Amino acid sequence: MAGAIYYIAQWASPSDEWNQFWWGANVFIFHGILAAVILSWSGVLGVTLALYLREKKEWQTKVLRLVAPVVAILVAIEGLLLGHFQGELVVEHDPLKLAALEGMFWSGLKTDPLTGLVAYGNPNAQFWGYYSWPADIRPPEWVSVFYLGFMVGAGILLGILTAGVGLYFRWGLFKRIVPPLLKPSAYLIPILAALASIGGAVSAESGRFPFILVSSSPDPNGGPPIITGVPVYQGGLFNPTLQLTPWLTALIIIVEVAMPALAGYMVYLALASPPKILKRYIEY
Repeated sequence: MAGAIYYIAQWASPSDEWNQFWWGANVFIFHGILAAVILSWSGVLGVTLALYLREKKEWQTKVLRLVAPVVAILVAIEGLLLGHFQGELVVEHDPLKLAALEGMFWSGLKTDPLTGLVAYGNPNAQFWGYYSWPADIRPPEWVSVFYLGFMVGAGILLGILTAGVGLYFRWGLFKRIVPPLLKPSAYLIPILAALASIGGAVSAESGRFPFILVSSSPDPNGGPPIITGVPVYQGGLFNPTLQLTPWLTALIIIVEVAMPALAGYMVYLALASPPKILKRYIEY
């Protein structure tokens, strides 16, 4: 706590810290809530699509007409709007995390056309590379895989797939393209949503290590920006994810395995022919 108080005192005024926290927290909270909605609705969409391919019932068609385009719209909002706001916060306050997420694995200033175009609208913009900072404050290198591969890649594929399915069921578009994709989409849609959610969570939590409340300031000597913040490792704020006892580690692993296992079992009950869950109700 002493570290947090000292760090907050470095701002020009208390309102500087409050404004950064308030805006950043709102963006992060809504981004996380929307990710949870997309993940849950994608599961509903996948199960309903699988049932539709087997039964072709009217209620299933109605659900697909509603849920598929809504998920596509939510994915677009998540990536293009809230994701953009989060990206702005990273660009402004934490260039080291930006370098790690975007895979800028070089030392010194270099151009990155794609990142420059997205961040500043300028493909000639220059960025400090990941290896420009000391090793003890750099995030893990594999963060870029979860960010670019899981969150961005799976998120884009999820948006395209749900948009295609939604347009097909809503207005009958893409009649030659979508029907062959419906069967694999029943499994791909929930899987892509899960991969994107996992990628986003890992990118957010690991990408900011070893600081929280990160900020940067120009180096008067012309080097990379000076990264400061409240440390989460030993000597800073207590971070339970970095100080796990064996029993707590085992409990977390059990919960992390049990949750997807239970979800998979519920999908099995829903997709079984005849549905196992209905059979059990009849038996009781």
